[in-house]
Amino acid sequence: MSKGPEGEQACLVCFDEYSGCYQAFAHINQEHPKQRSTCLRKFGGTRAHGRALCSVKSDSARELTEAVKQLGWLPEPGLPNDPFHDSRFESNIRRIKEGTRAVHLAAGFLHELWPKSIEYFCVAKSFTTLAPINPSESDEVKKVKQGLRCYEVANGGEPFEGHRVPLGALVYYKQPQHTNRPAFEPRTLPGIFVGWRICSGFKHRKIHLVLRDPSKCMPLS
Repeated sequence: MSKGPEGEQACLVCFDEYSGCYQAFAHINQEHPKQRSTCLRKFGGTRAHGRALCSVKSDSARELTEAVKQLGWLPEPGLPNDPFHDSRFESNIRRIKEGTRAVHLAAGFLHELWPKSIEYFCVAKSFTTLAPINPSESDEVKKVKQGLRCYEVANGGEPFEGHRVPLGALVYYKQPQHTNRPAFEPRTLPGIFVGWRICSGFKHRKIHLVLRDPSKCMPLS
C-alpha cells in the first residue's frame, strides 16, 4: 500500500457488532500497540471505557491483542496463520475495499489520497445502511433497531445531521475570521469535500472535512 499524504501506510478498520458501524483509522506505524489502542479507544468512546465486557475479535497480530489488553477489554484473536476467524467481517472488508475504490475513482483522486477515501466510505456506509438485526437478539432489542440506520443505533436513535456530499465534490467553506476581512474580499473559498469528523463514540458534531487546495488532489490531464 502506497503512503498517504501524511505518511499513512496502514489502516485499522473497526466494526461495532451491535450497531453495524464501521470506522477506518489510517495511520503510520501498524506495529505499535499504543497507536492501535488510541484508535480503539476513540471508536469505543466513553461507553466502552474500562469495560471488561467489551470483547474484540481480530487476527492474531500481537499489536492488536496488546492494544485490546491495554484498554482492559477481552481479546478474541483468531488462530495463528489463519487469515481471519470471522468470515462475515472478512467479507465486509472486501466490500469496503470495493466501495472505497468506487468512490475514490469517482472523485478522481490520486491514489495517495486513499486514507481520505476509506474514512469517507466507512462513515457514509454507517449512516446510509440499516442496522443489522441478529436472530439471537431479544425481541426488545430487535424492536429498538427496527428501521434504524447503523449510526442511529450507535447514538440512541439520534439521526445523522451532517451534510451528505459526494466525495471529491467542490464546496465553499468559510475562512477563519471571515467577518474581519476587507469588505469586498470573498467570505468563502473553494475546497474539495472529503468527509466528516467523527468524535469518540462514533458521534458527528456537524464538523465537515475539506481539502483546501484542490490542485493537490486531482491528477493532471
